[in-house]
Amino acid sequence: MAGAGTPNNSEEIRQKIEDNKENIEELRRKFFEENAQDDPDFDPRDFDWIRSSDAYMYHVLLIGQMNLDTALDKLTRILKWRKEYGVNDLTLDSFPEDLREMGGVYPHATDKNGHRILWYRVKTYQKGPENQMWAKKMTVYWLNKLQKEDPEHRIVVLEDMSGAGVSNMDIDLVRFKIQCFELYFPALVEMLYIYDMPWILNTLWRIVERLLSQQARDHIKFIRGKEVQTYIATDSLPAHMGGTDPYEWVFIPELNEMEDAEGEEEEEEEQDEEREEERNGGDVSFRSVNGDADPSLLPIVNAARSLRQPRQHKKVHFQDEDDGKENVDPDHSSSDRKPQRKVGSHHKRGKNKETHVGPLVTIRPGEFLVFEPPASISGSEGISASLTITNTTAKKVVYKMKITNPERYKVRPSIGPINPGASIHITITLLSGPGECVVRDKFLLMSSDPGDLSFKTNSEIIYYWKNVKTEDIIEHRMSCIFNPLMTKKGEPLQQTDKNMQTVLNKLKSMEEQMCELRRENSKMIWLQRLLFLIITLVFLYTFIFKPTRALC
Repeated sequence: MAGAGTPNNSEEIRQKIEDNKENIEELRRKFFEENAQDDPDFDPRDFDWIRSSDAYMYHVLLIGQMNLDTALDKLTRILKWRKEYGVNDLTLDSFPEDLREMGGVYPHATDKNGHRILWYRVKTYQKGPENQMWAKKMTVYWLNKLQKEDPEHRIVVLEDMSGAGVSNMDIDLVRFKIQCFELYFPALVEMLYIYDMPWILNTLWRIVERLLSQQARDHIKFIRGKEVQTYIATDSLPAHMGGTDPYEWVFIPELNEMEDAEGEEEEEEEQDEEREEERNGGDVSFRSVNGDADPSLLPIVNAARSLRQPRQHKKVHFQDEDDGKENVDPDHSSSDRKPQRKVGSHHKRGKNKETHVGPLVTIRPGEFLVFEPPASISGSEGISASLTITNTTAKKVVYKMKITNPERYKVRPSIGPINPGASIHITITLLSGPGECVVRDKFLLMSSDPGDLSFKTNSEIIYYWKNVKTEDIIEHRMSCIFNPLMTKKGEPLQQTDKNMQTVLNKLKSMEEQMCELRRENSKMIWLQRLLFLIITLVFLYTFIFKPTRALC
C-alpha cells in the first residue's frame, strides 16, 4: 500500500518523481542489465510500461523503501507474477456475463482527498473455488486498469460489508487482495475502508490481521454508519450509507475494438437482407430527413454521457476539424482521396452534439441512438431508434451498420448506397430484452467511397464490403440510451407509464428487504436451535448425571 502521507496533488507528485529521477533511471538500468527483452518469464508489454512510466518506477522505489536492491527484487517479482497471471490479457470480456453485470467490484467517484474509489459489494460474493478464481481476476483487472489509466495518483478501496455474512467472507481472497495492494500494484492503494462489518465476522478478521504486516494494518480503517461521510462526500455515497448518489453499476462493453460478425450468422443476415431487397424490386429507397435533434432528449443524453465517461474511461482518438463546421465540401470527395480507417474516428463537433459531420456523411443523431417505446407499450415489442445518414459529397457513398449484439436487433436497411446529397433513414428495432438493456450495446457505422464502381443489387455491395481495403473505410461508433418517457411522436406517456420505473425501484427495494429479513430469520432459527441444545444439556446434567454421581 502507499506510504503514509503520500500526496495526491499532481504537481507535488510530479515534483517527487523529478527529485528521484536519478534513482528511477538507475533502477531501470539495473533491471534491464539483469533481464533480457526476450526472457520468457516476462511480458514484453510490461517492459514497454516500465520504460515509459517514471511514476510506476517511483512507486516501486516507494515499496522498496527507496533502496535500489530491494526495489529491484520487488520489481522482478512483480513482473514475473504479471506474466504468470496474464494480467495484460484481462478484459471485461474475459469474465462471465452474470459476473460482469452483477457489479461486485467497480470504480466510481472519489473521496474527499481526490482519490478514486474502488467499491467491493461483499454480499454479492459466495465462497467457492470457481467464485474465488473469478473474484481474484476481477480484482486484478480493475487494479491494473486504474493504475494504467492514472499511474501518478492513488486510489482508495471501500469494502461495503452491508448485509454480508460468513458465507461471503473468504480469508484466502482477502489475503490475495492485501498482497495485490502491498506488492503487485505498488503504492496504488492509499487506504482500505471496511464499512459496516457484521460482529459475527470479527473473529475471522482477527485471523486475517495476524497475517498482515504492521504497515498494512496502518492502512486499514473500520468505519460504521455515517462515519464514512468523514472520508467521502454524501453526493458520492449510496443511500444506505446516508448519501444521495443514485449511481448503479451498468456493464457497457469496452470500445477497444468492435468485433466483426463473421461466419454463418453474418452470411445468413446478409442473405436475408438481400432477399428482402430483391422482393422490393432491388431498389434502395431514400428520403430526406430535416431538422435538428429533439431538445427534450438533451437531459437524458447528458445524463448518459456523464454516467458513461467516469465508468469506462475509454481512450478513443477523434479526428480534429473546425468546431463550427457543419457541412463538407463536395470537392473533398474526389476519386484520388484515400480516407484512412480510424477506430471511432470523428471530429470535434460544434454546439449541436447530436450531429456528427464526417468526411463522407453527416449522421443524426451523432453520439447516442435514443431507443423509445411505441405509443402503446407491450413489453419490448416496438422499442426502436432511428438514424439518418446524409451523403455530403458529390459522389455515391456506400454504408454498412454493424452491432455488438446482432441477434437482439433488426436494422433496416443495414447496408446500401447513398446518392450525392441524398439521405437515408435507418430504423433499428429491439427484438428481445427490456429497453434498459440497450445501454450495453454499441453500433458501428462504416462508410466508404467506392469510386467509379456502380451497384445494381445489394449482393454487389456485400461483396464490396468483404473486399474493401481497411484504409478506405471511415468508422463512427455510437452508444445507446433508453428514453421510456416519450412516445415515437414525442408525446408523454400515460402517468402510470411514467411511474413504472418508480414502482419497479420500490419493488426492488422491498425484495432486498425481504432477503434481509430471510437472512435474519435464518440466524434466529439457528440461535433458537443452539439455545434449545444448551437447555437440553443443562436438563440432562441436572436431573440425570448429577444424581447418579451422588448415589455412588
